[in-house]
Amino acid sequence: DIEGLGFAIPVNDVKEVVVQLIEKGYVAGRPALGVSVIDINSIQLAMQYGVSQYGVYIAEVLEGSAAEKAGLQSGDMFIAMNDIIIESYEDLSNALSAQAVGDTVIFQIKRNGRMIQVEATLQENTNPKQ
Repeated sequence: DIEGLGFAIPVNDVKEVVVQLIEKGYVAGRPALGVSVIDINSIQLAMQYGVSQYGVYIAEVLEGSAAEKAGLQSGDMFIAMNDIIIESYEDLSNALSAQAVGDTVIFQIKRNGRMIQVEATLQENTNPKQ
């Protein structure tokens, strides 16, 4: 059996988003790092990607992004952002959404077995797919 679920979004919020999508093609004011990530949370995924530890790994760094400017690289594993532990994609997403465009954040990452600290200034997310 499936239980029906419904979600309500205030109409004023919907109107604002629709107007921004029509005018700009994206929702303004959302911060972006500029990476695509892989959430390794099973032994099968770890084996598939050749990693020995569960976590959130950078799959791709977008050209011209805050991540590229900060020196983040494909294969880096997120450990923390501003002392918030990152163990899943949801952790990373929530930590980033709590920030604003222009905020500077500090990432602790693991690269080639070494812990590194990287500072990034978040840019506006102009990609409607993110």
